[in-house]
Amino acid sequence: MPRNDFFAEMIKNTDHNLLQDLITLYTNHFGLSPIMAKICAYLKLDFEGNGATFDQLQQALGVSKGSISMNLRKLIDKGIILEINKFNERKTYFVYNQDYIILWLKQSIERMEYTLSVVQRVNNLSKKHPNTPKTLLKRKQIHQEFLQQGIEAFKETLFKIENV
Repeated sequence: MPRNDFFAEMIKNTDHNLLQDLITLYTNHFGLSPIMAKICAYLKLDFEGNGATFDQLQQALGVSKGSISMNLRKLIDKGIILEINKFNERKTYFVYNQDYIILWLKQSIERMEYTLSVVQRVNNLSKKHPNTPKTLLKRKQIHQEFLQQGIEAFKETLFKIENV
């Protein structure tokens, strides 16, 4: 199959419900713009890692060159998308960064560790306050334990992924 037809064929054969669910996930839970989410969703489903050219993405999404360019740049800056220049080809291809999960896990661990440190300080202060209800103290303790367990689970997952 010619290179230009691959991406169009992949899109045609994609489960469009799954594609829409990915777009929703990226916009609602990861805070990406709708165009960034669509780019990610299309490239995430390119399991062979062939990538897509700028023109292919523009055609698939039906948006302006400026919009594609700006959103690709943001995704590249975030480390979600990679720019690939293939040998003997003039065009640049864009692929989903399969190692992005590692970066995401590391960032998530950092956020959770920071959150835990703040929660611990609040909990310590609340324990010193004589009128803090016992149920509130218990809830704060459960929250702190949840964060500790989450951090450990994320670290274990990161270790497994890095050692595949």
